[in-house]
Amino acid sequence: MLKPVDEYLGLIPDIIFQKIEEIYNLNNYNIYPYTGINDTPVLLNKRSQTSRKVIIESNEALYILKEIPWYADNDNIAAILQVQELLYHQTKMVPKIVRSENGYLIEDIYGKRYFIQEYIKGYSFSGESRECYSAGKFLFELHEQMNLLLNADSFHLKSQNPSEISSGVLNLVARHFRKIRTSLNKREQGQFHTFLTATNLKIKKIKSDLVKLNIPIRRSIVHGDFNPNNMTFSSSGTVKSVYDFDNVCYDDPVHDIAEGLINFSMITFRPFSSRFSNINFTINDKAIDFLKGYYHKELDKKHLACLPAIAALISIELIGLGLLRDDWNIDTANQFLLQVDEMKNNLNNVIKSEL
Repeated sequence: MLKPVDEYLGLIPDIIFQKIEEIYNLNNYNIYPYTGINDTPVLLNKRSQTSRKVIIESNEALYILKEIPWYADNDNIAAILQVQELLYHQTKMVPKIVRSENGYLIEDIYGKRYFIQEYIKGYSFSGESRECYSAGKFLFELHEQMNLLLNADSFHLKSQNPSEISSGVLNLVARHFRKIRTSLNKREQGQFHTFLTATNLKIKKIKSDLVKLNIPIRRSIVHGDFNPNNMTFSSSGTVKSVYDFDNVCYDDPVHDIAEGLINFSMITFRPFSSRFSNINFTINDKAIDFLKGYYHKELDKKHLACLPAIAALISIELIGLGLLRDDWNIDTANQFLLQVDEMKNNLNNVIKSEL
């Protein structure tokens, strides 16, 4: 999730497409810098704001050309695309990666790195409970397939855990505060101090709670950014595909579950964007449907016990991320932070009563 946002990405230069045509042997193709989201045209760069991309139509097939961000590590990106390619051949749950005529997953063109994957037509998330259930069920099945990859091969993926990420966001907020401190009045400076102190204490308390649970950490391949903006749905509300594998890593699958739960039931995104508009830390029907979808086959009660604590860490991460991206101000961030403990307790009660 800790990816620099660029609101002024611009379009991929025309000179790039001359090489793309040759490298990927494209004929009679059209280029579209926008996509249709529930019948509304939206610029792809506005939807992502972290990397440039376009849709390519060639021989009646649709593809997405994506420029790999400058901050992405070569070995890690190659491993991520390898995971996606294997998942496609294994399940068809993800878009197919199109290799170049040279057989490469990634092509370097004029100092920029690109790859192409198929474009999956469908519908965006509309907020219906059936979509939340389907998303949870899909995530369970995705984790099953990722476990098969884990047993069959090893990848040069990064390893992480929610504690590290939330602490990392806190450090970034502290750095951001030092940078803008002189432009803030005394009240605003005090609000930042309150946020940093309270967040640090919450993270330490949650880490302590997790240690007391004494639940072994599982190591698997996880998606790392499971949210509605990364999914395509059918007209009946079932998931057709998940994409944007930029954050695939080794972690405990409960990280994906907690993040998906929050993204599908608590966060309101800005229209046609991955930016946040609001967070409502209520455990509503959407949250319950998402969890019932994930646990439709089996109930791992041992690891369910740590879900509320992990969800609290993910909540702290997302609150800090929204603050760093100016999705909300420091006052709003502090208001959100006050709700995290109640959300954690309510989620624990829902797990006991509903699952």
